Amino acid sequence: SPPSIPNQVGMHILIGCNHVPFHNVEMHNGLIELIKDHKKQIKGFHLMGDFMDLNTLSFHDRGKFTSVPGLTLDQEYRAGNSLLDEFDAVLPKKAWKTYLYGNHEDRWNRWMHSTDNAKTPLMSPKNALSLDSRGYQTKENWSRDFFTIGKHLDIMHGIYFSIHCAKAHLDKLRGSCAFVHTHRIQSYIEGNTGSFNLGAGADFTSPAFNYATRPMKASWQNGFAIVMVDEDGSYHLTQIICRNGKFYFGGKEY
Repeated sequence: SPPSIPNQVGMHILIGCNHVPFHNVEMHNGLIELIKDHKKQIKGFHLMGDFMDLNTLSFHDRGKFTSVPGLTLDQEYRAGNSLLDEFDAVLPKKAWKTYLYGNHEDRWNRWMHSTDNAKTPLMSPKNALSLDSRGYQTKENWSRDFFTIGKHLDIMHGIYFSIHCAKAHLDKLRGSCAFVHTHRIQSYIEGNTGSFNLGAGADFTSPAFNYATRPMKASWQNGFAIVMVDEDGSYHLTQIICRNGKFYFGGKEY
């Protein structure tokens, strides 16, 4: 269960669509430096889905080689563990850590739904990344699951893909939310309620994204968010845009 509100007061880091091993290494290195700089304030670290790409389990490429020829699931998981090791090395030991499955982790669920595949099971992301022993609270239903930060901000992988997806999430959910999924950055706010699309932690130049058309890629943006939770459980969200591998926070370049 999530920590009580008093234990959440402070800084939370929200990031998703990392698509490891196709993540933006410069942005992740900057994020690790940011964590070191603000370690005393950090109360939460939240991976919002598609942390892993699971390219090797893609259904689009059935019967074809992976977008990186020769890539194996073991190599993908090794890269995921390596990045989690880097985060775990700098995050406060008592931080609340969450891991939501996205539609890419769900590739494993879909793969295992086939009887033939289930006879020779592959490691799930949860087990292969040792999320339990790392202390992550994990939820595995990508389109339904969410965590609530403070009293009001629901974080999820993201459901709607429309042009105005931040507004779509607010209209349908009728509450404050933050999500990833679209690789775009948006916010839509009505009074006290806001909906925030946080961008992605992926390296869009990677061959894994060769499926995307040029206009589609042109709308994508690297980014994440910092949320401060108040004593009364309210949230203050800052969207961080990363360009050419660098971003600014608190007046400092990362």
